[in-house]
Amino acid sequence: MTGPPRGEPLRRRIEAGALRKFARATGQTDPLFTGGEADDAEGITASPTYVGTFCNDALVGVFLPRPEHDMILHTADEVDLFAPIRVGDTIAAVAELELVEEHVGRHGPTTVQRARITLTNQRGEPVATIVVEMRSFSTGQADD
Repeated sequence: MTGPPRGEPLRRRIEAGALRKFARATGQTDPLFTGGEADDAEGITASPTYVGTFCNDALVGVFLPRPEHDMILHTADEVDLFAPIRVGDTIAAVAELELVEEHVGRHGPTTVQRARITLTNQRGEPVATIVVEMRSFSTGQADD
């Protein structure tokens, strides 16, 4: 018997340029996240929201497809941070399906799926967990 769907481990080496680019894109101004004017790339730390960049790739193949549903909603995230992500770290992200529930609502069947992504650093230390919840259902409108 096999367990719930689990994504392939995603590994990413953290580079200063990627953290600076993310900081600029999200409006961060704290030198801790941007590196400031200095060229000290080693001192840059990922902003707390950076962990979200692992979600899409880590979740590939984890959520169960529901071909009868034509609408998917990303309904919730829950993030627990344990340690900072720094330049030079290698972060491993592993996603595992935790929950699949079927409900019947006023528009018909709805599926709720929840997955947990665990991020660890190169020393095997936990960095963060991210719980992602998705709902899928049929809108009753067939594609033309």
